[in-house]
Amino acid sequence: MVVRYCVKQNNQQVVGILTLHYGYNEGAILQAYALARVLGGSGVGARIIDHRYPAKVAIYRRSMDPRKRKLEQAINSWLPLSEERFVSPMEEDTWRYIEQNYCGVIVGSDQVWRLRYSRTLFGLRVSQKDAFIGRFPNVYWPPARLQVRKFAYAASIGDLDPGPIPRAHRREMANRLDHFEVLGVRDERTADFVASLSQSLRSRIRLCPDPTLLWCWDFDAGRTSLAAKLAEAGFKDDRPICVLAVNPSPFAANLATQLRQSGWAVAGYGSSDNFSEFRLAKVGLTLEEWISLFGLARFCVTDRFHCMIFALLQNCPICVCDVAWQTGDEKVTRISHLARDLGIGAFVTRGYPSAEEAMRIISRTTLIWNAVECRIDQLRRRGFGVIDEIVKNLRK
Repeated sequence: MVVRYCVKQNNQQVVGILTLHYGYNEGAILQAYALARVLGGSGVGARIIDHRYPAKVAIYRRSMDPRKRKLEQAINSWLPLSEERFVSPMEEDTWRYIEQNYCGVIVGSDQVWRLRYSRTLFGLRVSQKDAFIGRFPNVYWPPARLQVRKFAYAASIGDLDPGPIPRAHRREMANRLDHFEVLGVRDERTADFVASLSQSLRSRIRLCPDPTLLWCWDFDAGRTSLAAKLAEAGFKDDRPICVLAVNPSPFAANLATQLRQSGWAVAGYGSSDNFSEFRLAKVGLTLEEWISLFGLARFCVTDRFHCMIFALLQNCPICVCDVAWQTGDEKVTRISHLARDLGIGAFVTRGYPSAEEAMRIISRTTLIWNAVECRIDQLRRRGFGVIDEIVKNLRK
């Protein structure tokens, strides 16, 4: 492959990262930050290509609150972003900028290859009308003509249903991915999908963990200011804290009631949280405070992938509601895949359980943390192996 440009920064090669970095979601921001920092620690300068889709930005900015304003501040001032920002439904200017400023691009991590196709006209036509998910091709599928080296790290298709994807799109996906030197994917479902596009891609597929598992976080950085914000939200006693980080539902409301009746203090941080006793979105947490929240909590009930990760990293017991893993569906999801790797499947439910079942999980014997930590170390080694392979190829 011909590389037209290879700019260096402080005697480092500079690679661009194409990821979902601008969503008002703690996990999305932290995974982008972690990948950039891990690459920097491996001797490769990394910048997150700041391409944002206007329709997605508009959806994120609905009903702004203190939480979202903190996240917006972190995106714009905390992440190592490219010098230029592109807010556009098209990618041509972004491709030109990449060719002129970077020696390569890394796609990932997160659900960058998530798409949504729907059938209309009695199944005769396929459309992509979901403004939030976006369409194919997009910035996370660099074209074959882009003259830089291409890699993926922990990319995921999320809940993509491959069934309705038109053959022409499948061929184009295969063509674009055929120019990737390493295809690091986050879960088996994504690996199976990539392999289904073309058998020639199979040898480049590498299973690797989310980059938040690779970075050494300072879990205490936000602890003091977090305690002050908990007090501001009304927490003034010594009850154990349960972080309830799920979407609003009858399950959430019923579980919050049962937790309070059992002596728990229920804290939530989501902007749509209408069930927790202490609603932290109203005061807004920095990312450091959000990370420290799981260190202060005695338990966490969540339906979110990165909540699961940061709770486990701090030995906070969990009940994870895998809403993408429905009854009767044997496909391995991103949550069930990670839970299996970490040996914690007993603490993951298919969809939302009853509040009573969640309470039974909360009352179970706690996890054997030494075993979990050993498995996390194994995943880290696998992840750094893929990072090393990417870096080695960049230096060729």
